[in-house]
Amino acid sequence: MSIAKPHALIIGAGSTGLLISQGLKQSGISSTVFEKSTENDYKDRPRHWSMALHWGANFLHKCLPKDILADIRSIEADPFIKMTAEQEKSFPFVNGKTGEVIVQVPGESTRRVSRAKLRKLFSQGLDVRYGKRLKNVEEDGVQVIAYFEDGTSASGDILVGCDGAKSTVRARLLTLEENRLDPIPLFNANFAVTYTAEQALFIRNAYHPSFFMAPHPEQQTSFLIAMADVEDPTKPDTWVFLINFAIWGVEQPAGNTDRLKLVKKYAANYCEPFKSAAKWIPDNTWVPPDVFKVWTHPVKWNNHGGRITLAGDAAHPLPPFRGQGLNIALEDAYHYIQAIESYAKGKGTLEEAVSQYDADVLERGKREAEMSNLQTYGTHHWEVLMDSPLVNKTGISKT
Repeated sequence: MSIAKPHALIIGAGSTGLLISQGLKQSGISSTVFEKSTENDYKDRPRHWSMALHWGANFLHKCLPKDILADIRSIEADPFIKMTAEQEKSFPFVNGKTGEVIVQVPGESTRRVSRAKLRKLFSQGLDVRYGKRLKNVEEDGVQVIAYFEDGTSASGDILVGCDGAKSTVRARLLTLEENRLDPIPLFNANFAVTYTAEQALFIRNAYHPSFFMAPHPEQQTSFLIAMADVEDPTKPDTWVFLINFAIWGVEQPAGNTDRLKLVKKYAANYCEPFKSAAKWIPDNTWVPPDVFKVWTHPVKWNNHGGRITLAGDAAHPLPPFRGQGLNIALEDAYHYIQAIESYAKGKGTLEEAVSQYDADVLERGKREAEMSNLQTYGTHHWEVLMDSPLVNKTGISKT
């Protein structure tokens, strides 16, 4: 038995929200995606960064249409990259002082995807409304109504919050105390840089063509260098690098200049190519004031009879030092699509379908948050890192 197919309101046009919309579309279920950024900011001025995509890639093939899947390589930070078998399946964790490779961290893939390219590809054919910053959500037992700060509203049968770690939707489903996020005592600088051709080749040829990471034994810091965007492999001066530099126990400076000075100060104690990669950063580089917060005590949220729920970072804010955020979010998207498809086919009530989804997301999120938080701490505390399963060569696993 089938029932009338619901219309979904999706809050947030990131990878999670877009994949949910694409997957629902494959099942004939309509949706509208609401994005807080203006169309100009979303399309023309996105922050350059790349993300680890490994086991989560399996869910793309289950949710995307064939025409988009045909172009899936185009979302890679460097679609031209050539790697050895070892480079495809592991990346180097480096002693930031000596340059010694501590361990080759195993994984299903070391290829990275561009945030901007992913959003551009995944948004094709979707109804995305820009400049829609969510203000409130109401549910009357029949429909869900989303209210936006520009004074407009939208009604639907179901709503899923894919609006990130500071989710407005999550805040509406929990009490203030239940939704409390605790900051990680970590200064984190995550930004894009281009170099001269000679500098770019020097940095990229050091360890691995995709990315490599270095904690430091004498200071509580980590330094990651990754490719963010390569449009022409023959022009190294156009390559965009992602730099992530983190310092444990240091407060975030208010000014951009001070943030960059802090990066260069601590990075000066690194070996090459890290030292020069920091030294060569242009003084006018924008260093966003990122602050990581964790949902220390995640609890079941009120899904209002299955009409409202969460996915991705909104359901489980994660620090990035285990590289699982995108992958677990894509798994959320797949399972939410399956839940709504099941309901639309009359295989149970909406509340049953979404509550089962919620329980799975909450459990997976708790488990991943615990491991990611431990990995974040260990990466910035050398003695803890040296005694961890990662360095003892048991590797980082999905679960």
